[in-house]
Amino acid sequence: PRDWEYFKFVFRSSLFGIVTLVDHLYGVHLQVSNIFTMAMREQLSKDTPLRRFLVPFTYGTIAINDAARVTLVTPDSWVPRAYPFDEEGLQLAWANAYRHLPGGVELKVELTERAFLQTIFDRKAYIDIRIESGVDTQYYKQALEYWLMLRAFVKGTFDVYYPTAADQQRFVEDAETEHFLLQAMGNLGQ
Repeated sequence: PRDWEYFKFVFRSSLFGIVTLVDHLYGVHLQVSNIFTMAMREQLSKDTPLRRFLVPFTYGTIAINDAARVTLVTPDSWVPRAYPFDEEGLQLAWANAYRHLPGGVELKVELTERAFLQTIFDRKAYIDIRIESGVDTQYYKQALEYWLMLRAFVKGTFDVYYPTAADQQRFVEDAETEHFLLQAMGNLGQ
């Protein structure tokens, strides 16, 4: 019984370490938030509605990610000392983080460009892929529910800025929007 308890402890510690390292630190901080914040600041003028919409979601990102770099990523920082991996295990985790990143980015190498973009912008499409692969969990059901609420919020906000079909077409054809999306989507998974 004691060996079993120890095994469970090691498994939970390792799983917690990988999920935090891959999903949160690498996925949220070093990938998505950095990429979208940089693309927004480099490609969108400060008065465009898309940038005004994104600012509350990216406020403080640069400072937070810089602090994460200093306190969590560098050698002898918090993560290498506290995680349940030796130096080789930690290097393997960092080297393979992209391949284990959930959320659609991991499908970039498996899908056509169009299908990949569909899974990134349409969570239902991504969740359908996960379910078809045999992963049908409460997490995905709740994620879909949340995504549908968020989608309604985004649509409501953009309907204010782009109320007519002609306005929406101008947004779709806008060079700044195109450059923002090309930079952001092109850098995911790099």
